[in-house]
Amino acid sequence: MGSSRAVWNAVLLLAVLAGTILASQNAVGQGITTGSIAGSVADQQGAVVPQAAITAVETASHATFKTESGADGSFIFHDLPIGTYTLRVESGNFSPLSIKDVRVMAGVTTQPNRR
Repeated sequence: MGSSRAVWNAVLLLAVLAGTILASQNAVGQGITTGSIAGSVADQQGAVVPQAAITAVETASHATFKTESGADGSFIFHDLPIGTYTLRVESGNFSPLSIKDVRVMAGVTTQPNRR
């Protein structure tokens, strides 16, 4: 009877180890699940616009992320979930600007084009 119990303990240990190995491989297989959006805010003459409010809204989930342009007009959203976004840029007396269909891909920094 003692050897049967030892065999079952060995089988149980192997099952736990196999499950642990498979779970860790699955986590590695998932990889990177976020990306970034970066750009610069400028007026029609090309002058930078500091402190512009930039909002990124993920189209499917409506998750909202906000940032502000720096003194040089640049902005970046780090670690955004993969998806398609609409950017809205607002500043002072300027008309708001919306940029649709900005795609965020895994591990990539997207630089949207004004349309």
